[in-house]
Amino acid sequence: MSPIRVDGNIVGVFGIAIPSSDLSRPSSTEQLSPRQLDVLRLLVRAKSTSQIAAELHLAPETVRNHVRSLLKALGARSRLEATLVALRDGLVSLDLD
Repeated sequence: MSPIRVDGNIVGVFGIAIPSSDLSRPSSTEQLSPRQLDVLRLLVRAKSTSQIAAELHLAPETVRNHVRSLLKALGARSRLEATLVALRDGLVSLDLD
């Protein structure tokens, strides 16, 4: 997933999207930890593993572990799909500021 920028602002995200009718409903979102939600919010902002690690003061491998558990909990196959599920289900908002 790659952000599309115009004059430094994110105006879109390039990646493969799956129509919402094909997305499975999250099964364990109530089991997401506060840290996983922090990681999810940054995924929605198209941050890379290294950017998330720096912002949250975590090791990159810790971020990858959080992402793997998020994908499993949301029933997603990719970071983009996890982002779409999170936005669709109101787990996070699209606040790009």
